[in-house]
Amino acid sequence: MKLYGDVKELMREPECALVLSNHQSDVDWAVAVMLAARQGPHGNEASYRVMVKHVIHFVPLFGWYVFQGIPEFKNVLSPRVGGIFMSLERLETLDAVYDVTIGYGQTRLPKRRGLAPNMFEFTCGGLAGRTLSIHVKRHSAKEMRMSRKELQEWTIKAYQEKDKLLESFYETGEFPEPVSLNEPSVSIYRTLPPTLCFVAALVAPFYVPA
Repeated sequence: MKLYGDVKELMREPECALVLSNHQSDVDWAVAVMLAARQGPHGNEASYRVMVKHVIHFVPLFGWYVFQGIPEFKNVLSPRVGGIFMSLERLETLDAVYDVTIGYGQTRLPKRRGLAPNMFEFTCGGLAGRTLSIHVKRHSAKEMRMSRKELQEWTIKAYQEKDKLLESFYETGEFPEPVSLNEPSVSIYRTLPPTLCFVAALVAPFYVPA
């Protein structure tokens, strides 16, 4: 795993933060946990939470964005600001907003540009291109509390930058501002207990009397 950008700020201490990331596959969820596990000396993955909008199937299609004058992106989806605005408005304990851009080495393989691996491909696929690059940019939650229109403009600019970062990644295999190009794995003493608990929860129903 390679880390770029404001990594020292991320690792300094656990904090309450909102993560904005490009979404490519089901592996993205695990990447966010990997970052949380490196926050502070003992990790912060136990505090990781996912928020999903109930009416996500009512999201307008791309024509709506064109009508609104929002630029068309090549490597990321067009962002919606409603959830970000509500989170910043309601979650008063937020310390920061992390702008995260994820690049998978497998997306640079021949005839596969931009096609992110699913969880099985990422964990069990061939070693060719199986690298993970993460660019992190930290923003204070205080500076992010602005009007909805201002936040809309900020978000569009942030995703334009993501688009450029990914374009550069597909060409070179790297993001700017490298910090750790061979990030060590989290200790097995921290990962084994929750793994065993998860496996036990999966297996237990088969041994419970009917």
